[in-house]
Amino acid sequence: MAKGTKQKGNTAVPYKNKFAESLFKISYRFSLSKVFDDFLTMAIAACTQNHKTKLSWYEDEYLETIAHYKDSELRHEFPIAFANLIMEMEDRTGSSLGNDVLGDFFEQNISNGRNGQFFTPYPICQLMASIAHSDKVHDETVENRPFVSLTPPAALEGCF
Repeated sequence: MAKGTKQKGNTAVPYKNKFAESLFKISYRFSLSKVFDDFLTMAIAACTQNHKTKLSWYEDEYLETIAHYKDSELRHEFPIAFANLIMEMEDRTGSSLGNDVLGDFFEQNISNGRNGQFFTPYPICQLMASIAHSDKVHDETVENRPFVSLTPPAALEGCF
């Protein structure tokens, strides 16, 4: 997506797609879809820790994945991409874009609508969530479970 200004609430926020720039930088030498897949593997490994060993639950997968980049200086771009992802998600929180940076990147640069993979636009997700979710349900759910499980209506198509 091009750089520009997007709305965040009532204030204009400069929109920078540094996350995509980082992945594109790595993809000069490696396949973009492989880079994206490897980024996701390493991000999951970085965010999960076994408190007994102080290592990631996915330490072996991380080491196996990063090994493909061991001879390239581009391997240092992965943590930069991770930091850029977090910052971009925070910048987009509350904006009309939503903060699904990974989904947007996948849809625009990896899938390109192939394989029948399309994603529900963020405003439609907001509408569906507001229809299906009330404050009463939220309060009861938070007390009983630490998460909410939702199934997109499009996933239910053909079930009835």
